[in-house]
Amino acid sequence: MIKSVVLPKLVPREEDLDRVHGFLTELGFELGEGWDDERSRGLPMLAPVGALEFYHGQPPAPADVIVEVADVQRTLNIAMSHGIRVLSEICRTHWGSDLFVADVGGCHIAFFAWADAKNAPLPAAA
Repeated sequence: MIKSVVLPKLVPREEDLDRVHGFLTELGFELGEGWDDERSRGLPMLAPVGALEFYHGQPPAPADVIVEVADVQRTLNIAMSHGIRVLSEICRTHWGSDLFVADVGGCHIAFFAWADAKNAPLPAAA
């Protein structure tokens, strides 16, 4: 029955929306079907895989959204080149990844890569 999940985030200024678009596009997100009318402009950014993840206990990251990337250092460099405000430098997590947090259009996003490829979860079988 479920067709999609949307996590809407208000970006306070239109120029910040353009910055977010450029940054996420360079990381590999694809632009979904957006809109631009007299009340608002929206840029849905699509990822190849997504999940709603619930937990109890210590949070995995101090962020609203967690995004897995192939190279966390390169992602940090790209964020800085787009003027994205970095909230924390790269650090090792309690769950075996290297992670940093950035303020992307008012949304705190943690970007991570597994520190040891052996720890990376296997993809689900088709």
